[in-house]
Order: sequence, then structure tokens, then C-alpha cells
Amino acid sequence: MFSIVGENVINTLTYLKHTMIAVIENFINLSALIALITSLMFIFLFLGYKFLPQKQSRKINLFFKNISPYSLWGAFIVSLFATLSSLFYSEIMGFNPCPLCWYQRIFMYVLPIITFVAIIRKDKNVFYYIAPLSVIGMFIAAYHYGVQIRDSLICSGALDCSFIYNLSYGFMTIPVMAFSGFLLTFILVFLHKRFFKR
Repeated sequence: MFSIVGENVINTLTYLKHTMIAVIENFINLSALIALITSLMFIFLFLGYKFLPQKQSRKINLFFKNISPYSLWGAFIVSLFATLSSLFYSEIMGFNPCPLCWYQRIFMYVLPIITFVAIIRKDKNVFYYIAPLSVIGMFIAAYHYGVQIRDSLICSGALDCSFIYNLSYGFMTIPVMAFSGFLLTFILVFLHKRFFKR
């Protein structure tokens, strides 16, 4: 009797664990897609700000000025979420990071710390710390995606960089998720530098 009940409890807990992992994975996938779409929206708005007639660009300028006081917090949240997502994939899902994954992690893991310290210290020069890290991380993530879609690119290491652990929406792999995190973090600190006036 007790062995049947115990077995049912274990099966239920296993099912709940797998369901929770699937929910978290879907949430990460959706968040990365939203980060990518948001980044593209900001890029188009900025191009509109630069090239539209003055009347329309004034509205975009006002929009950027209104969100710029909160953009560092946004960059902190995006980079922290990307860091935790990376840890979820390696520590919970059991995906072994390849060499290119580790290079991306090196550049991503410091971003929430630097951004948080900049928020606390009200450091107006944070763009100069975050931008190089984000841009280098974007290039590594883009190269890694190239390795995944074209097996001919070089990646040395014990683990195969071309292996795709996760594919969502028909194009989004983990390097694309990292790229979207780096890009949105870069854009948010750029907005803070360009439009925030103390």
C-alpha cells in the first residue's frame, strides 16, 4: 500500500518538475524573442528620430527622454535575466557550455554587476564600461550562431559549438538569445547616455 502511494507521489513530483522546467524554458524563449523585437523597435525609433521631419522626431525624442531615467534599471534586469537563463540551461537543463558559450558568459556575467554598481553610484559614464562588453558579446554570439547554421566555421574545444540544444520560433537558438540580451542591454545604456539629463 505504502509503496504504491510513494510511487504515485514520486511520479507526480517528477511530472511537476518536468512541467515547471518546460514552463521556465518557454518563458525564457518568449523573453528572448521580446528582447529582440524590443531592440529592433528601439533601432527603428532611433532611425526615425534621426531622419524624420522635426515634428515627428520631437515625439520620438520625448519618448526616449521619458524612458531614459529607467533604462539603466532595464539594462540591469535584461543582463541579470540573461545570466540566470544561461545558468538555468547549464545547471538545470544539463546543457554543457561549449567554448563559444563560455566566451559569451564571460562578457554577460559581469554586466548586471557593473550596471547595478553604476545605478547605485549614479555613474554617468557607465556606457563606456557596458558598451564594449556588449558589442564583443554580440559579435561572439553572432559568430556562434554562424557556427550553428554553417558547420564550416571554426570552433575548437572538447564540445561541439555547432550543436543546437534549443531551437524556438524556427530560428532562435541559445546564441541568438544571448545576442538579443547583449543588444538590448547596449541599447538601454545608450539611451541612458544619449537622452538622460540629470
